[in-house]
Amino acid sequence: MSAAQKTAKHPEPADLILYLPLYSVVVCSTCQYAIQPQAIARHLKETHHINRSYRRPFMQYVAKLSLKDAETVIESKIHEFPVPFLPVLDGFVCESEGCGHLCMSVKRMRTHWLDVHGRSGQTLLDWQSAKLQTFFRGNLLRYFTAPTLKSTECVKAGHCNPESNSEYGMNKNIPFSSILKPSFYSSLSPSEADLLNQYLTSTSHSISTSTTEILWLTQIPQIAQQQPFLLHGILALSALHLFHLSPTKSPSLIITANTYQSLAMLLFHTAITNVTISNSEAVLVFSHLLALYSFASESQDEKLFLTSSSSSLPNINVPVDSDSKHGGGEGGEDLLPPWLYFLRNGCSLLCTVWQHLESTPVAPLAKMWDIPLLIPSVPIPLLKHLFSIPASSSSFLPPWTPDELQFYEQAAHDLVSAFASAEVVGELTTWDALRVWPMQLSVPFIALINDGHPGALILLAHYCILLKRIEGYWYFEGRATRLLRSILRNLGREWWGFIQWPLEEIGIECATEEGLDWNAVDIV
Repeated sequence: MSAAQKTAKHPEPADLILYLPLYSVVVCSTCQYAIQPQAIARHLKETHHINRSYRRPFMQYVAKLSLKDAETVIESKIHEFPVPFLPVLDGFVCESEGCGHLCMSVKRMRTHWLDVHGRSGQTLLDWQSAKLQTFFRGNLLRYFTAPTLKSTECVKAGHCNPESNSEYGMNKNIPFSSILKPSFYSSLSPSEADLLNQYLTSTSHSISTSTTEILWLTQIPQIAQQQPFLLHGILALSALHLFHLSPTKSPSLIITANTYQSLAMLLFHTAITNVTISNSEAVLVFSHLLALYSFASESQDEKLFLTSSSSSLPNINVPVDSDSKHGGGEGGEDLLPPWLYFLRNGCSLLCTVWQHLESTPVAPLAKMWDIPLLIPSVPIPLLKHLFSIPASSSSFLPPWTPDELQFYEQAAHDLVSAFASAEVVGELTTWDALRVWPMQLSVPFIALINDGHPGALILLAHYCILLKRIEGYWYFEGRATRLLRSILRNLGREWWGFIQWPLEEIGIECATEEGLDWNAVDIV
């Protein structure tokens, strides 16, 4: 053994040898495969060059674990997919009834079809692509895949049965202790453990996309072990999700969510005054959770979605370019709801560690700030319509000032760009919807929304068309419809003719007679 190896600092046993209690097996965190109980000492010696004296703590740690032999692990029922700590591989599954053979290449699948089914198989007809995992390698390599296909869309819409396993519908069998360190798991209270279980079994799936599902399920909870404000944020959102799934089951969940969120915000305010490499990932993730929590916790309709009636922002100095169209040097950002404040200023808050974030597991969340917006190359009817409104309303009082007109026209142009970008994106995610317009708006324009300026409300009404496309997510359910109703309450009746398209797209009919009874405004 070299001198460097003798003096090298070895990892802690629980960090290198990861225990999966549901399968009674340990996985090497570095090698990413399971180790047979009788082979652990040899693995530490030959693979990681840990000599006898340093192996003692590892073997003492393993001796306390309940482990099964490799053959029993291989035959175990897969309770969730993917199994934590094991890599997910691109492979294939045989579609022949009752077969389900799994392999990693088309060549092997063709051989399987000739040997087992007596003919040459056909791609897409006789086998399909599948995500595979294996506990062991070498002679014990056995692939497995998801036991059943779980509909992500069902989870996102909140249609899964909330009462399938326990009081709040939580699956008690998910081994979140296999994702989290045992010492951290044991430090949780029973209620925290239940909420974290809810997050792992359901909530994480409901807020993720196909490219971020593993991130939200495994890596973000691991980050939360080191950052209490992120853990509290996760617990708060999970409590709201449980309440959404079964709102009549336990209203106390709302109190629980608010309690955890208050703790999270207090710690978060402290963290962002001193962003470092060690807490930057958690700060970025929490900024996203903050938006989801805000949407799920209250209607915010009286605040017209993009404004806040009172400042709840931390007292921090955010470096913003004074020439930015966000209007960073113009003041008034206390008008913004906290979620919009942090999404708009995320790059500035994290600028010193941005390069680091792009090389971490949370890089997909960081990239959401970098996706360029489209600028239409030719005038389109919507822009022409929006630009004609100030001239068409010249007879209304009070007249628009030159500054109001300038802020309106810039926001209108940004809104048209938002529609163009949304068409290219296709299936709009929550982050797409927030990025394409709110993050582009100047503070003076948001102040116009807060003041109930008719031009600003007309543009916000048109933005409801884009928001309607994300109403299927449980935390945004019905928000676009309620927001447009709120706009109607704040917009003079003489302006309603300018928002006919949003009213039609959202599905709201309203009368225009004098003495309107608000009950006449209904959803079709």
